[in-house]
Amino acid sequence: MAGPRSFDPISIAERSYSLQGTEREWIDRLVEAVAPAIDDGIVVYGFTYRWHGRDPYPAEFASGEPAWENLVRAIAVDYITATVGTPKPCNTFSQQVAELPLHMQGLDDRFFRPNGFADVFGVHAVDPDGGVFLVSGLAEKRTVSARDTARWRRVTVHMGTALRLRRRFEREAAERDEAVLSPSGRLLHATGRAKQADARDRLRAAARAIDRARGPLRRSDPQEAIELWRALCDGRWSLVDRFESDGRRYLIAHPNEPHLPDLRGLSQREASVAAFVQLGQANKEIAYALGISLSSVATYLSSALRKLGLSSRAALAATSFGQRVEKAGDHFRAG
Repeated sequence: MAGPRSFDPISIAERSYSLQGTEREWIDRLVEAVAPAIDDGIVVYGFTYRWHGRDPYPAEFASGEPAWENLVRAIAVDYITATVGTPKPCNTFSQQVAELPLHMQGLDDRFFRPNGFADVFGVHAVDPDGGVFLVSGLAEKRTVSARDTARWRRVTVHMGTALRLRRRFEREAAERDEAVLSPSGRLLHATGRAKQADARDRLRAAARAIDRARGPLRRSDPQEAIELWRALCDGRWSLVDRFESDGRRYLIAHPNEPHLPDLRGLSQREASVAAFVQLGQANKEIAYALGISLSSVATYLSSALRKLGLSSRAALAATSFGQRVEKAGDHFRAG
């Protein structure tokens, strides 16, 4: 969809980790950052949602026309329900319509054309703590290519991770940092787990990788740049900018594991891996989201299955998360 000049995954990731202000202000900034990546987007709109028990519900809608809020309410849960277990970071309505309920089949005639567009492009960032859903009207029907999907896949992980971090700040009423690093990877301060020698090495390596991703590579090879910038470091820390009054920039390591109140006898890492499996993520995507190796993901998944008494990945994917989504429709549509 978007040309290589307009799609800047590093800029979108940077905007995602700009956490100041309210959640409404955050989603507004994210909408603004994503808009240039949709080349003929008529308007970009979005909302954040939370999981509440087994039910997701909308948290904050972006500023905009009420008609767009009505459209999002009309399609969001049905989209999530239809794609649970097989998440797509981006898609168009025309591609997805065959998988959606019958009552949505005529949305193009009832809503799209009267409002001056032919199709809807959607970006979905899903996380164990909630997610982000962004939509844009398109002037013509589009097909999302494998290249488009690859471009958006990593970016949406950062959106979900950043949203989880800002909500963690809200729950804990204050930011907690366990390490301070220079952009070049020099460790200036460490506490807690960050004081361990292996953790210090991983934090330094992650800081250097982020610095390289945000350098010239972001223009010469955006896909390689966003691959370098893992969503977490060592399954625990998000590295976020902090600017001092003298203009100096530091990277602050904040604990940001997925918020999982019911670990069911699992370790934090096993539960994190299990939660992403329930969201339909492949091991490669989980490794990127948690900033751990593929072999570690396989090990934690095997241990989690054994503790839960489940025989397969499919059995784990079929538990609880699908039930959360099945109950969501009435809550969204009633909002």
